[in-house]
Amino acid sequence: MQKSKLIKFLMTLTKSELAEFEKFVQSPYFRQDRNLTDFFNALKSFYPEFNSDEFNEITIFENLFPGNKFETNSSVNLIHKLSSELYKIGKEFLIIKGLQQDEVRKKYYLLNNLREKKLFKEFESEYKSINNFDDQKNKGYADYFINKYFIMHS
Repeated sequence: MQKSKLIKFLMTLTKSELAEFEKFVQSPYFRQDRNLTDFFNALKSFYPEFNSDEFNEITIFENLFPGNKFETNSSVNLIHKLSSELYKIGKEFLIIKGLQQDEVRKKYYLLNNLREKKLFKEFESEYKSINNFDDQKNKGYADYFINKYFIMHS
């Protein structure tokens, strides 16, 4: 479990990112399973190193399901399923976090969705607000041309 993708991901998060991820996991929009929040909380208690002797499937299972008997195959499979689901949410978290930092792509997706929804007046208004895009400090660099492309092809 210590070498799982999820644990490797969690180990890379700063304390503030872990707090953001916790809010993300608790969000009803992304959370489909109440056990994921409990699972995250059980894992979080071992942050940041995840190397305690108590960090194993049995301890995690007992934290999640007090009073239930740990069954080697079914309980481990359940922990792995929860781990896989939480890792998927972790990847979504990274996507959203990256998108929040990229104003050009945010505008591109907004414009694209406004156009697809046939909200043409709103599209025109948003498009005019970014049509004068001119990033002088990055002019000539790949990012400049990629950003221009996204804006011009929305």
